[in-house]
Amino acid sequence: MAAGRARILDSTLAGNVVVGGQANSSYNAGGAGLGGGLFNGRDGISEVTNSTFRSNEARSGRGGTLMGNGSGGAICNYEGAVALSHVTIADNSALWSKNPSPSPAWGGGIFSSNGTFTVQNSIIADSPL
Repeated sequence: MAAGRARILDSTLAGNVVVGGQANSSYNAGGAGLGGGLFNGRDGISEVTNSTFRSNEARSGRGGTLMGNGSGGAICNYEGAVALSHVTIADNSALWSKNPSPSPAWGGGIFSSNGTFTVQNSIIADSPL
């Protein structure tokens, strides 16, 4: 099966929210919320140029005693390749959905695991880790 390829040019991705699924019992974790603006999966290739990711959110689903994770408020890369050029990433967040209120998770702006991530001439700001 061939991996996917995405090219995002001259775009704004703003105000998006991704939420992981609800746990099916009090012993299971909620699902992971991955990539509020962009999720790049295994062997995928994403190229982003002259674009903005603003005010996006990745939030875990609610679980019983365990929580899933929220990763990459703007961009989550899992075993793929992402290249950013002239991109602004600002005011994004990744959260664990826990009671009584959400708390920060992994990569408010960017989360990348076991892949490649290249950033050129870009701004990453106000996106807590």
